[in-house]
Amino acid sequence: MKRQLAVVFFTIAVLAASALAQQPYKPSGALKAQENAQTPRRQLERRAPIPHLLPTGTALRFRLERPLSTSRNRVGDKFSGTVTEAVVIEGQTLVPIGAHVAGHIEHKSQPRRIHGHPSLRLHVEKLMMPSGQTLWINATVVDSATPRRIKVSENGNITGPSISHSQKVETVALTGAGAVTGAVVAGPVGAVAGAAAGAGAAAGHYMVKRPALELPAGTVLILELNTPINLANLEMASSRER
Repeated sequence: MKRQLAVVFFTIAVLAASALAQQPYKPSGALKAQENAQTPRRQLERRAPIPHLLPTGTALRFRLERPLSTSRNRVGDKFSGTVTEAVVIEGQTLVPIGAHVAGHIEHKSQPRRIHGHPSLRLHVEKLMMPSGQTLWINATVVDSATPRRIKVSENGNITGPSISHSQKVETVALTGAGAVTGAVVAGPVGAVAGAAAGAGAAAGHYMVKRPALELPAGTVLILELNTPINLANLEMASSRER
């Protein structure tokens, strides 16, 4: 009898051990905390991005409110523009349409005669929200909405057209006209002198009619942030004012 009871208890123990082995492993609270601590930090940062942060490289498209020109403006002249596309990150509109950017002309190049490209470099200083809050920013103009007409170099120089093909044709025409006139008046010797006179007239013509970079009001430029901007401080200030 005792032997039969022992066999029954042994069978029950084996079945219980088998059932426990088939159940999924559930770590305790301490082990869970340890596993979370070993989760890579970069993965946690991707899951929880910093709210209200405009990261480095954020692009802002803005429209010039007033025209700029290498022939009329000087270094130090102010400019301003209106943001034309909202900046939306993680479903939040951080920079709305209608915000403003402002700054001044940092560099100007106006080539002499028919050589070189006219250029402007803009120093962007401020981002002004429709609420009236202003942020000092570090940004560079990197492109335009019409890159075939207005180009931007890597250092932020906005360049316009050089002397056009039609202007070059005018220069050759003036020189040729001088040569023909000289030949009619004084023969071959006069042709040489007439060509020189025509070339001089052409040079004088382009000393007055030299190319200029014209950025009319409404020109759309694109800037990128060189440093990140945290907009949380703006929200805190706005809530205190209310």
